[in-house]
Amino acid sequence: MKSRLVFNDDQFLQRKMNGEYIIFNLKTEHYYTLDGVGNLIFGLLLEGKIIQEIERSISNAYKMVDEQTLKQDIRDFIRQLSTKNMIFPA
Repeated sequence: MKSRLVFNDDQFLQRKMNGEYIIFNLKTEHYYTLDGVGNLIFGLLLEGKIIQEIERSISNAYKMVDEQTLKQDIRDFIRQLSTKNMIFPA
């Protein structure tokens, strides 16, 4: 998957507060908070990075983690965001 993913700002609001992203669903009124690596991944998505660029950035930041595990975790997290309709291909 080389396409860019974009945030669904028709259905969600996002703000970064105290270093953590908070995402609010305008339809359901549920909110989500991100911290740690999820926070970093989401920030990179907002910058317009493609998945391969995100994997490279996270891999450079977390050299102690097995690369295959890291890639799978990143893709699982992105899949969760996509399943909740928070992001979609540009």
